[in-house]
Amino acid sequence: MDDEDRLHEIDERVRAALALDPATARRIAARALTETATREARRPSVLFAAAAALVIALGVAVWLARRPPHSPPPLATLSISSSGSMLVVDGGDGRRWVVGPPAEPRQPGRYVIVISR
Repeated sequence: MDDEDRLHEIDERVRAALALDPATARRIAARALTETATREARRPSVLFAAAAALVIALGVAVWLARRPPHSPPPLATLSISSSGSMLVVDGGDGRRWVVGPPAEPRQPGRYVIVISR
């Protein structure tokens, strides 16, 4: 299938539809050149903003590099001992847990009265 002639015909039609008259082409070129000049006038402010951002980023990097590294918290040391059915766990920070059989329930009616002299 040879449709190369058809492709050239479509290309010619598209180019004809998009063809501009000389006055319009001059107006578009003038606007493009003035926008380029405006962009170039804004370029120093953009460069200044980029330089300021770079200085701030470097300052933060230096500040973070000079901070002392975070050390992990010390591991808790536990000492476990048992005596019969009772288990005693001593923590490195001084806490103690006693695990054993439940205490016998107290019988009601037993009171102690303390009188100070």
